[in-house]
Amino acid sequence: MYRRKLRHSRVKNLYKFASAKNHNVLTVESSLEFDACFHFEYSDDVVSYEAQPEGFYYCYEAKTLPYTPDFRLVNSSGSATLVEIKPASIFSKSDVKQRLLAKRQAARVQGLNLILVTDRQIRVKPMLDNLKLLHRYSGLASMTTCHYLVLDVIRKSGVIKVQSVLEKISADEGEVMCSILSLLQLRVIKANLDLETLGRDTTIWC
Repeated sequence: MYRRKLRHSRVKNLYKFASAKNHNVLTVESSLEFDACFHFEYSDDVVSYEAQPEGFYYCYEAKTLPYTPDFRLVNSSGSATLVEIKPASIFSKSDVKQRLLAKRQAARVQGLNLILVTDRQIRVKPMLDNLKLLHRYSGLASMTTCHYLVLDVIRKSGVIKVQSVLEKISADEGEVMCSILSLLQLRVIKANLDLETLGRDTTIWC
């Protein structure tokens, strides 16, 4: 077991993701890994996640090689899953597939499951765009009067369009919209993020 340290270089860009769920900032190696963070951050199945977790060694073609997973996810039961993030196009190569199988075998020895997540699962619209929009409203310090007004309207209505909430509250539309988005980010209210781009026609509920 070993831990790899990421460093800036001329050929590799590092990305920073501020996680309210983890109460820290994660450093990742690619824009695809960065986009994956949005899914982990807002998944109810993921309690916490770590980028570049402790690595291990695996055997491939009679060689012992080091490997660091891209992420380690922990679910509500406390079980951990290792994740490798790669573009789907890469896995058409036989060598890459065989290496992944060897890494999975080494992970199983340690009682861990290693899964592959590709751009086809991560860069799905409108889901990813919606998650990125919500993330702009993370870090809410406290609830405002406008938040409580929005909640009151939604609770009384049950299910309601964003446009209807804007019409029912006598306040600046921009402030009301920000309140709606921050409540969605906190998961106090809900919407189908995978069906449509968040906007005035979005249906929301508690």
